Amino acid sequence: MNDFYINEYTFSNDGKIEVANEKYSKDWPVVYLIHNDKKLYIGETQNVYKRMEQHLNNPSRNTLKKIKIIFDKEYNKSAVLDIEQSLIQLFGADNKYEIQNLNGGQSEKHNYYQREKYQNKIDFINLDNDKAEVNKEQIAKEAAEKAKKELSTLMEASISLPFITMDATGPKHL
Repeated sequence: MNDFYINEYTFSNDGKIEVANEKYSKDWPVVYLIHNDKKLYIGETQNVYKRMEQHLNNPSRNTLKKIKIIFDKEYNKSAVLDIEQSLIQLFGADNKYEIQNLNGGQSEKHNYYQREKYQNKIDFINLDNDKAEVNKEQIAKEAAEKAKKELSTLMEASISLPFITMDATGPKHL
């Protein structure tokens, strides 16, 4: 078993039973993404099995179909709070999903031991495949295409690449 891995399950009672068999499902900090093709909820918890049960009973999550759980034997509470917030910002900037999180993440940006190491592990998260990656190249390509269209009728164009990159202080808007 790898130290860092991402598993996907159906967001259902059957999926919850599968999650129960994971080594880090009941007493370890994890980050999770519950989604369908249009909506997304990102969370962190110490007990993903119990938290999944709570979400299954939440009517606002009824349309969500899959849950991806990011497991890492090195995670701690500071890391998962920070990663949760970073993912909410990244996916919010992508505009592909309607983010169901109402608070934008629970933690403010803060520094903690080995923050950069944990941040580097989430550089590639994508809900569309098992490789798990934020499609930064696609975001940049779409921005360039938009600018190309604008430039066909104007002398200059503005390109905005929100949170396309990160450093030790968090997501960066270009």
